Amino acid sequence: MLHGVSFVIPMFTGGNIIDYRYIEAFLAVVNTNSLSKAAESLYVSQSSISKWICQLEEEIGVELIVRHKGQRSIELTASGKELVPLAEEWMNLHGQIIGMKEHNRTSIRIVSVDSLNNTLMPPIYQELLRTDPELELSVLTGQSPDIYSMVERKQYDVGIVTVELHSPSLIVTPLLTEPFELLLYSEKEVDTSAPVTPDSLDVRKNLYIPSGYSLRQWHEYWFHTAKSYLWVDPQTPARMLFCEEGLWTVVPLSVAAQLSRQPHVHRLQMTSSPSPRSTYYITHKYPRDNCKAVLPMVKDLLQRYASAYPLDV
Repeated sequence: MLHGVSFVIPMFTGGNIIDYRYIEAFLAVVNTNSLSKAAESLYVSQSSISKWICQLEEEIGVELIVRHKGQRSIELTASGKELVPLAEEWMNLHGQIIGMKEHNRTSIRIVSVDSLNNTLMPPIYQELLRTDPELELSVLTGQSPDIYSMVERKQYDVGIVTVELHSPSLIVTPLLTEPFELLLYSEKEVDTSAPVTPDSLDVRKNLYIPSGYSLRQWHEYWFHTAKSYLWVDPQTPARMLFCEEGLWTVVPLSVAAQLSRQPHVHRLQMTSSPSPRSTYYITHKYPRDNCKAVLPMVKDLLQRYASAYPLDV
């Protein structure tokens, strides 16, 4: 039953409109089997999850969750189990109804971490537009936690991230892995044939660009609590800072490909490197109608270009 653009579940509500957040919170609890994990997956507080579940129970007039003091996992009541397939269908219909408010033109919104938005993604964007000149393409650069949130809320349809997180509303698919490389800025002659041992590097000359857990673990192992020369946010153009004699940095291959284009940057081998960085692409389980037709093409292009990556190094 449609009232404007809001979906009603008359079987449970007697005609009252159910808040989207209540259903989303309920399904998050079902999928994670935990109030705290559900809160983490939706980037809200546990008290908000508890509040929304209680409000949902009040709206439909039945208890959904069996509550036991001191018990971390949750247990659904018979009514809770009955609601699960209806709630999933509700979410699907909600996505379709939201799509009714948008332009009928096919559109795709892609958000990616900076390093891959400048290397892997440009030829994919170009091919999408060549294939469908009428396609409405939106592109954004972001950081992995923010990207998860944007795709969960359907602000963007596809996310390219370097962190694997669990979310009951998202599909997370491995895309590629990148080795790390050591770069040195020097206007002097540099022997690039001999591998460098990490303990020979001066941490006071390190330009540290956060690139995931494996790099952080590697850095802590070799340098302990010693401070780097400069800590750079991933969104900051590192090439503007990587220009002082003796500065070095350890970065994923995609970042190395960018930085090594500038003069006096040398690519060196290491005797011990961080574990390769993994990259994933994420989509919503219930995508917007406007992007459904183009999602298979995006998936195919991502897999095809990722299998041939790196493209220019």
